[in-house]
Amino acid sequence: MSDDLAERRADALLDAGRPAEAREYAVQAVTTDPDNGGAWLSLAFALNKLGEHTEALAAAERAVVLWHDPAAAHLQRCDALLQLGRLEEALAAAREGVALRPGTWRTHFEFARSTLALHRRADSWHLLGEGRAAAAEAVRLDPGEPDAHRILAMIHGEFKDRAAARAVFEEAVRLDPNDANTWHAYGEFEYHADRDRIGAAHFARALRLDPHRRNTAGRLRELAVFTSWGPVRNLGIAGLVLTLFWLASLFGDDPIDHTSRVVFSAVAVLACWLQPAVRLLRTSPDVRRFGWNVLRGTWVVKGLAVATLALAVAAAVPGDVPGSFGYPVALIGAVTALVTRRRALL
Repeated sequence: MSDDLAERRADALLDAGRPAEAREYAVQAVTTDPDNGGAWLSLAFALNKLGEHTEALAAAERAVVLWHDPAAAHLQRCDALLQLGRLEEALAAAREGVALRPGTWRTHFEFARSTLALHRRADSWHLLGEGRAAAAEAVRLDPGEPDAHRILAMIHGEFKDRAAARAVFEEAVRLDPNDANTWHAYGEFEYHADRDRIGAAHFARALRLDPHRRNTAGRLRELAVFTSWGPVRNLGIAGLVLTLFWLASLFGDDPIDHTSRVVFSAVAVLACWLQPAVRLLRTSPDVRRFGWNVLRGTWVVKGLAVATLALAVAAAVPGDVPGSFGYPVALIGAVTALVTRRRALL
């Protein structure tokens, strides 16, 4: 088979969503003619789709030199570099693409995507502002492209412009209701906006569309821990009972001794966190990861953390001072979690 025919077969298979077969034809084409820039570009595209990003980067570098449209090759370079964590180089490749083809939505999309990745690592708000402008330009150039809407919505979310983000996400899912990437991104947005159940519904939809999304499945397992009433209810009961004991102690002897308080509070803490800890550590067996999930979690999680910490302090130290501080704080934390959970259900 000639290299031109192999290249055309590779392109047709890529359009049909069959990158593994496309790779075989692209390899055949570049083997027959190592100077076939289009075949190198097809090979880079197929390898990126297959997750072989180091090889995709090498193929894209060849395409930049050999192909008559280097902007397309720069976009494949950008994709590979992003996946390899070489974010500054990815941004430079995206800039090259925009400079070469400023009238194409895809170049602006890749630039916005690169700025978002860099911002999340280096907290660069100025750069993210450039990314928002690029994403808006991508939407302007192709209003019917859901990917352009998705990246714009994600950047709006970073700026906490939640009304704008939701409006753009809704437009993206209207344009393509079967895009798992958009539903996952929408779920992440709602998760960080403290709307757990809505986020979980979006994650579930993404997983139905693409059952092999491990990051979506992991996020669903994480959310399942805190979308039930169990931890909130258990801690709320414990906080209320201990606070009543503390109030009783203000008018007489403490109804329960110090050892009983410690045991009772320990049981409350375990009832609240044992199952979540097991589930989260099973998802990601790293204690630091579990702690980070608590710190960055929703107000439900933070309320539970405050309440259990206050209970532990109040129970561990004998005397009225820690009790007068710890029990009310535990109750406030539990109520915060309870109220927030009620809001999340709406």
